[in-house]
Amino acid sequence: MFEPPTHTGVDEVSAHPRHSGHRWFDLILALTAVFISGVSLTVAIEHGRTERQLVQAASWPFLQIEADFSTRSPTLITLVNAGIGPAKLESLAVLYKGQPVDNLFVLLELCCDLPKPPAERHAALPDGLSINDAVGEVLRPGQIRPVMSIPGSPDSHVLSERFLAASTDITYRACYCSVFDQCWMSNLSSLHPRPVTACPVEPHDFNHGYR
Repeated sequence: MFEPPTHTGVDEVSAHPRHSGHRWFDLILALTAVFISGVSLTVAIEHGRTERQLVQAASWPFLQIEADFSTRSPTLITLVNAGIGPAKLESLAVLYKGQPVDNLFVLLELCCDLPKPPAERHAALPDGLSINDAVGEVLRPGQIRPVMSIPGSPDSHVLSERFLAASTDITYRACYCSVFDQCWMSNLSSLHPRPVTACPVEPHDFNHGYR
């Protein structure tokens, strides 16, 4: 016979778990309840983790570098967010033959025979040369951000041809994050950017000292 689920004392009436009167049977019931509770908690935790991963995957950014030499106004360096979530660009370094360059002038001196003396340098640059600092900006999914472009003129074709010839020696190092502060280091050409806990300080951000 089952015991009543209450205990009556002098001062109070208290409830206690119902017992069957069989010690081992009661122990098995208790352990089963604990096991089911543990399984339920594990399932709930895994479900929450899966939901977070799905939300993060739906906000995944993916930055790539592009160049377009086919138009009358070539874009020599262009950032494209090919992902499905916004990308916060924390740093961008441009390297020539493995060595980082601080700004556009240094890059063009090394790759494209731009004269070093300021007077000769400005005379050699095509009018309307445009450079944009993308670091610290948020690129929307599908957004195209020209970093360096030149107008359509005879001088620009000479520069773009030299830049195209040197493009295999020009590489990139970027760090960007999602809106959930998941961050990646990338060379902007690989399909497998490296996850990092946070973007490190980049001592050679492109355009440093350009202004």
